[in-house]
Amino acid sequence: PTRNGLEINLLGNPGAESGLDSWTDPNGAYGTDGATVHGGSQGFITVVAVTSSGDAELRQDVSLPPNIVLVHYGGWINTANTTSNVRFGVRATEDGSNSYRTVALSQAPEDAGSWQYRSSQYAATPGTPLDAVRFRLLVPRAELATYLFDDLELFAFTDTDTDGDTIVDYLDSDDDNDG
Repeated sequence: PTRNGLEINLLGNPGAESGLDSWTDPNGAYGTDGATVHGGSQGFITVVAVTSSGDAELRQDVSLPPNIVLVHYGGWINTANTTSNVRFGVRATEDGSNSYRTVALSQAPEDAGSWQYRSSQYAATPGTPLDAVRFRLLVPRAELATYLFDDLELFAFTDTDTDGDTIVDYLDSDDDNDG
């Protein structure tokens, strides 16, 4: 299937290899860690305490190419010492609107201390392409715990139908109609 036509991850610095470059950390809750990584030499880490104010959020705003009708997002999560709820997801703008709409979130791993992949997708309202997304890592301030994230991804899919069979390419297993 054709993703964004370039087959590239749209997130800048998805594995924290360049520290927190490309990311916004409004509460100063995140850092990088080289000791416990899924891939590469760094990963994102936050240590959350009950006494901290506000949720730990790390986010990145991404403008999308034209005609995007679906985004796939995912990444690796390691909750290190808890199975508490942790979420990552996207908020999206459609058709030039100025407000974000919160979309699906992936839940925490069930097994503390191991890397687990979580992903989801969000489809635009029919006939209304997505303009931008905000990819978010969000950890509620619930208990003292360490959360690790690595190898995050965001892919965008267009409404292109290469072979004219009325099935968009990202759903069409035979998008070149060669049988």
